[in-house]
Amino acid sequence: MQINLVKSNEDDKVGYQNIPISSENINGIPDSICTQMSLDHVVDYITEDDFAAVLKKIRHRGEVEIRGVDAPEVFRKVSIGLLEFSHSLPLLGGKVRLTSMGSVRSVLENMGFVTEIAALHESFYYIKAKRP
Repeated sequence: MQINLVKSNEDDKVGYQNIPISSENINGIPDSICTQMSLDHVVDYITEDDFAAVLKKIRHRGEVEIRGVDAPEVFRKVSIGLLEFSHSLPLLGGKVRLTSMGSVRSVLENMGFVTEIAALHESFYYIKAKRP
């Protein structure tokens, strides 16, 4: 099963079961069922507990792809004048929590995932990890 967690229908991916993010929807997914999970700019909109629950849905040899805003990188750019404060607000506002590539990678590795790709581009991170 391939699952894409989404904030709205605009984020749907073809070939995936697109599920709106909520604790109820996350808990409704059976554990260890996903061969592929996509979290494209949604990890900051779910709690740490829900994120841990999401990772339990991925079966052995299953993969997760995560994209998000690297909050420390945004703060760094604002502090040295590379990014106007007013331009940082859309990147950081309205979220349940702020994450970074390092913090997400740490959670993945603490849950036994192996990071295959971890990349930072501008103020955004991309992580691809596999559950052995």
